[in-house]
Amino acid sequence: MLQHPPELARLVNEIRGLQKEFPKTAEVVHFEPPQQDLKNIHLEGRPWLQIYTLDLPENELVSLFTRLQTLLAKYQPFEFIKKLEFERVLGGTASYIKGNFDPAKSDAAILGANPDSYLFFLQELLKPFLKSWAGLIRPYIEHDRWLLNICPACGHTPVGGRQERNGGRRFLVCSLCETEWLFNRVTCPACYNNDHPALGYFTVEGAGGWRVSFCNKCSSYIKEIISDNPVSALDFELAIQLDLLAEREGFRR
Repeated sequence: MLQHPPELARLVNEIRGLQKEFPKTAEVVHFEPPQQDLKNIHLEGRPWLQIYTLDLPENELVSLFTRLQTLLAKYQPFEFIKKLEFERVLGGTASYIKGNFDPAKSDAAILGANPDSYLFFLQELLKPFLKSWAGLIRPYIEHDRWLLNICPACGHTPVGGRQERNGGRRFLVCSLCETEWLFNRVTCPACYNNDHPALGYFTVEGAGGWRVSFCNKCSSYIKEIISDNPVSALDFELAIQLDLLAEREGFRR
């Protein structure tokens, strides 16, 4: 099995426990099963969240913000969170959900925070609501016709991939709403390179099905697991051992 830093494992388990207390479905204005005209727009490459309007339940968002703030403030990379105000965060959620991270990075700079830490905070704050919303739209995803490197539900990038033991299909896992979607087995999720000799992977002894797939054309990598069962985004975050190995080989996430 992969070895996880104890502090990181504790943090991940605390976040999981907290998020489970916020299962309410985010409200979608006038949500109805998409008709063919909306499906056509979607299949042009627009994630469903860019077609439907999402209203976050503000009272629950405030509650989760307060509790997540208290939880993360105990950890050194999140010291900035002690002086973070909900109004600042709320103002940037719409941009973040749409995949525009520039306002969040500007806020991080103002607070003297590491941008990755700030973005991780936003991701985990919004995740329960985006997961519940994505649950409404997942039945309408046409996997064989999407095959893009962004989530068909919310448009965010994958945190990792999963390949079935039986059948061999490859799925990418959304970093935000944790939707899984079908992707070509022999294609780089970063640059769409499908030149087989330029692609590869390496495994770690005793890692329980985990591996790193890489592309020599764009020097990117993605963490993957061989499993017939869905894996949460936090499980990929925990697999930091694979990040260290990939970066040592000169690949970037």
